[in-house]
Amino acid sequence: MRKLAILTVILSFLLSSVILANLPTKDIVPGKSVGGLKLGTSSKVIKKMMGEPDKIEKGEGNQKYFVYNYNKDKKREYGLMLTIENDKLITIFVFDKNFVAPGGLKVGASAMKIQEKYKDQIDKKYYIMQKNDLGGSDIIFPRIGIGFMVKSDAKAGDDLITNIMILEAIPDWTQK
Repeated sequence: MRKLAILTVILSFLLSSVILANLPTKDIVPGKSVGGLKLGTSSKVIKKMMGEPDKIEKGEGNQKYFVYNYNKDKKREYGLMLTIENDKLITIFVFDKNFVAPGGLKVGASAMKIQEKYKDQIDKKYYIMQKNDLGGSDIIFPRIGIGFMVKSDAKAGDDLITNIMILEAIPDWTQK
Protein backbone atom coordinates (compact mmCIF):
# COMPACT_ATOMS: atom_id res chain seq x y z
CA MET A 1 0.00 0.00 0.00
CA ARG A 2 2.80 2.41 0.89
CA LYS A 3 4.61 1.65 -2.40
CA LEU A 4 1.41 2.42 -4.30
CA ALA A 5 1.09 5.79 -2.52
CA ILE A 6 4.71 6.71 -3.30
CA LEU A 7 4.29 5.65 -6.91
CA THR A 8 1.11 7.74 -7.19
CA VAL A 9 2.88 10.83 -5.81
CA ILE A 10 5.82 10.39 -8.22
CA LEU A 11 3.50 9.83 -11.20
CA SER A 12 1.43 12.91 -10.27
CA PHE A 13 4.58 15.02 -10.10
CA LEU A 14 5.81 13.79 -13.48
CA LEU A 15 2.43 14.39 -15.13
CA SER A 16 2.16 17.89 -13.67
CA SER A 17 5.62 18.69 -15.08
CA VAL A 18 4.47 17.64 -18.54
CA ILE A 19 1.26 19.66 -18.21
CA LEU A 20 3.18 22.78 -17.15
CA ALA A 21 5.63 22.34 -19.98
CA ASN A 22 3.16 22.44 -22.86
CA LEU A 23 0.17 24.54 -23.78
CA PRO A 24 -3.12 22.67 -24.37
CA THR A 25 -3.47 23.54 -28.09
CA LYS A 26 -1.44 24.91 -30.98
CA ASP A 27 -4.19 27.29 -32.11
CA ILE A 28 -3.73 31.04 -32.53
CA VAL A 29 -6.91 33.07 -32.02
CA PRO A 30 -6.34 36.64 -33.25
CA GLY A 31 -6.97 39.27 -30.59
CA LYS A 32 -7.44 36.60 -27.92
CA SER A 33 -4.95 33.77 -27.34
CA VAL A 34 -2.15 31.44 -28.38
CA GLY A 35 -2.36 27.79 -27.40
CA GLY A 36 -5.00 28.55 -24.79
CA LEU A 37 -2.85 31.27 -23.16
CA LYS A 38 -5.14 34.34 -23.14
CA LEU A 39 -4.35 38.03 -23.29
CA GLY A 40 -5.01 39.62 -19.89
CA THR A 41 -3.69 36.63 -17.95
CA SER A 42 -1.68 37.50 -14.83
CA SER A 43 2.02 36.67 -14.67
CA LYS A 44 1.32 34.37 -11.69
CA VAL A 45 -1.13 32.30 -13.74
CA ILE A 46 1.27 32.30 -16.72
CA LYS A 47 4.04 30.85 -14.54
CA LYS A 48 1.65 28.28 -13.09
CA MET A 49 0.55 27.28 -16.58
CA MET A 50 3.94 27.38 -18.35
CA GLY A 51 6.58 27.31 -15.63
CA GLU A 52 9.28 29.90 -15.07
CA PRO A 53 10.41 31.75 -18.21
CA ASP A 54 13.83 30.92 -19.64
CA LYS A 55 14.60 34.63 -19.52
CA ILE A 56 12.96 37.83 -18.29
CA GLU A 57 13.94 41.04 -20.11
CA LYS A 58 13.16 44.68 -19.30
CA GLY A 59 10.85 46.37 -21.78
CA GLU A 60 9.70 49.96 -22.27
CA GLY A 61 8.34 51.73 -19.19
CA ASN A 62 6.98 49.16 -16.78
CA GLN A 63 6.87 46.38 -19.36
CA LYS A 64 8.83 43.16 -19.15
CA TYR A 65 9.20 40.23 -21.49
CA PHE A 66 8.89 36.57 -20.51
CA VAL A 67 10.86 34.46 -23.00
CA TYR A 68 10.01 30.77 -23.37
CA ASN A 69 12.38 29.00 -25.74
CA TYR A 70 11.80 25.79 -27.62
CA ASN A 71 13.86 23.02 -26.01
CA LYS A 72 14.96 19.98 -27.94
CA ASP A 73 14.52 17.84 -24.83
CA LYS A 74 10.76 18.44 -25.21
CA LYS A 75 10.32 20.01 -21.80
CA ARG A 76 8.94 22.97 -23.73
CA GLU A 77 7.53 22.58 -27.19
CA TYR A 78 7.22 26.23 -28.13
CA GLY A 79 9.04 29.48 -28.73
CA LEU A 80 7.14 32.45 -27.31
CA MET A 81 7.84 35.90 -25.98
CA LEU A 82 5.17 37.44 -23.76
CA THR A 83 4.86 41.17 -23.04
CA ILE A 84 3.73 41.77 -19.47
CA GLU A 85 2.51 45.19 -18.34
CA ASN A 86 0.96 45.93 -14.93
CA ASP A 87 1.13 42.18 -14.22
CA LYS A 88 -1.07 41.33 -17.25
CA LEU A 89 -0.26 39.69 -20.57
CA ILE A 90 -0.72 42.30 -23.32
CA THR A 91 1.10 40.80 -26.34
CA ILE A 92 2.19 37.32 -27.43
CA PHE A 93 4.97 36.83 -30.01
CA VAL A 94 5.10 33.39 -31.63
CA PHE A 95 8.37 32.07 -33.09
CA ASP A 96 7.34 28.41 -33.33
CA LYS A 97 6.04 26.92 -36.59
CA ASN A 98 3.73 24.51 -34.76
CA PHE A 99 1.24 27.23 -33.77
CA VAL A 100 -1.33 27.94 -36.49
CA ALA A 101 -3.54 30.99 -37.05
CA PRO A 102 -6.70 30.97 -39.18
CA GLY A 103 -5.97 30.50 -42.87
CA GLY A 104 -3.04 28.17 -42.13
CA LEU A 105 -0.81 31.12 -41.25
CA LYS A 106 2.24 30.04 -39.27
CA VAL A 107 5.94 30.76 -38.93
CA GLY A 108 7.70 29.65 -42.11
CA ALA A 109 4.64 30.08 -44.35
CA SER A 110 4.67 32.33 -47.40
CA ALA A 111 3.74 35.95 -46.78
CA MET A 112 1.36 35.61 -49.75
CA LYS A 113 -0.96 33.69 -47.40
CA ILE A 114 -1.35 36.88 -45.35
CA GLN A 115 -2.61 38.73 -48.43
CA GLU A 116 -5.02 35.88 -49.21
CA LYS A 117 -6.42 35.65 -45.67
CA TYR A 118 -6.67 39.39 -44.96
CA LYS A 119 -7.50 40.70 -48.45
CA ASP A 120 -10.60 42.51 -47.16
CA GLN A 121 -8.56 44.31 -44.46
CA ILE A 122 -5.87 45.22 -46.99
CA ASP A 123 -8.43 46.52 -49.52
CA LYS A 124 -9.95 48.76 -46.81
CA LYS A 125 -6.47 49.86 -45.68
CA TYR A 126 -7.09 48.49 -42.18
CA TYR A 127 -3.45 47.58 -41.63
CA ILE A 128 -0.05 49.02 -40.76
CA MET A 129 3.01 48.02 -42.77
CA GLN A 130 6.46 49.22 -41.86
CA LYS A 131 10.09 48.19 -42.16
CA ASN A 132 11.62 46.87 -38.93
CA ASP A 133 15.14 46.89 -37.51
CA LEU A 134 15.66 43.20 -38.31
CA GLY A 135 15.75 43.55 -42.10
CA GLY A 136 12.11 42.66 -42.65
CA SER A 137 8.67 44.20 -42.48
CA ASP A 138 5.88 44.22 -39.93
CA ILE A 139 2.29 43.88 -41.09
CA ILE A 140 -0.24 44.54 -38.33
CA PHE A 141 -4.03 44.24 -38.49
CA PRO A 142 -5.18 46.24 -35.40
CA ARG A 143 -8.91 45.58 -35.98
CA ILE A 144 -8.33 41.83 -35.75
CA GLY A 145 -5.51 41.77 -33.19
CA ILE A 146 -2.83 40.01 -35.21
CA GLY A 147 0.45 41.01 -36.80
CA PHE A 148 3.23 39.33 -38.76
CA MET A 149 6.92 39.88 -39.23
CA VAL A 150 7.99 38.86 -42.71
CA LYS A 151 11.45 38.63 -44.17
CA SER A 152 12.85 37.69 -47.56
CA ASP A 153 14.31 34.19 -47.67
CA ALA A 154 16.71 33.71 -50.59
CA LYS A 155 16.62 29.92 -50.23
CA ALA A 156 12.83 29.83 -50.46
CA GLY A 157 12.74 32.61 -53.07
CA ASP A 158 9.88 34.20 -51.15
CA ASP A 159 9.01 36.42 -48.22
CA LEU A 160 8.29 34.19 -45.22
CA ILE A 161 6.54 34.75 -41.91
CA THR A 162 9.20 34.81 -39.17
CA ASN A 163 6.91 35.51 -36.23
CA ILE A 164 3.29 36.20 -35.39
CA MET A 165 2.07 38.78 -32.86
CA ILE A 166 -1.23 38.58 -30.98
CA LEU A 167 -2.51 41.77 -29.39
CA GLU A 168 -5.84 43.12 -28.20
CA ALA A 169 -8.10 43.89 -31.16
CA ILE A 170 -9.20 47.50 -31.79
CA PRO A 171 -12.39 46.97 -33.85
CA ASP A 172 -12.82 50.63 -34.84
CA TRP A 173 -9.16 51.31 -35.75
CA THR A 174 -8.48 53.36 -38.89
CA GLN A 175 -5.30 54.83 -40.35
CA LYS A 176 -4.88 58.50 -39.63
